Amino acid sequence: MNNGINYNKLIRDFIAKCSSRQRVFLLDAGCGQGQLTAGLNVDRVGLDIYRPIIRKANQIYNDNKSAFIVADLHKLPFCRQIFNIIVVCDVIEHLWDPVSVLREMKRVSNNKANLIIATPNKLNPIITLEQLLPSSFIRAIFKLMKRKFEEPRLYRLNTPNQLTRELTNEGYDVKQLIMLSECFFDIPLVYYVSKIWQKIYAQNSSLKEEIFIIAEKHMDSHKSFT
Repeated sequence: MNNGINYNKLIRDFIAKCSSRQRVFLLDAGCGQGQLTAGLNVDRVGLDIYRPIIRKANQIYNDNKSAFIVADLHKLPFCRQIFNIIVVCDVIEHLWDPVSVLREMKRVSNNKANLIIATPNKLNPIITLEQLLPSSFIRAIFKLMKRKFEEPRLYRLNTPNQLTRELTNEGYDVKQLIMLSECFFDIPLVYYVSKIWQKIYAQNSSLKEEIFIIAEKHMDSHKSFT
């Protein structure tokens, strides 16, 4: 539950607005089966590390405006300055070295390109609890929810301040930062605990579950990409 705001809608609305003004070359980084950016008027490349998922995405979206490849975000297989929008949705929390990934995103994006990030907030009590519990217990919960539990869940760059600081350091201007209230769990007990926490931190947005950021690459960046 997020008080009517859904980060999938925010992402799609932003991309649709951009594509109405210019041709969009989009990288969906950690795309899964490609559903998030499907049906938009863009030329897109979806990238994921899991080969069966990419194989499925290519079967589903067999058109001349989409391509899906297997690759590691820490070392993108692209030349410099290709994309003008990069989407990184529910991916940052799984990365071993998220700062190097931000650097790679910058390398392959055009001047004034937009980087869109959605990721869980490590400061949220539910996320904190997840980190304290054994992974076997969390996997069991996800199995009950009939959801895939993706590992590793590292949360190395998962607070609003951390993300804002590193994006600035790497040559981005943070244009928009929204904290969203999401309820991740369908199990009644966990759901109601989550709702209680939402009421407690209603006045403290830094504790909400999801971080949503739109950042723009500097035109005048002189950092080396070596």
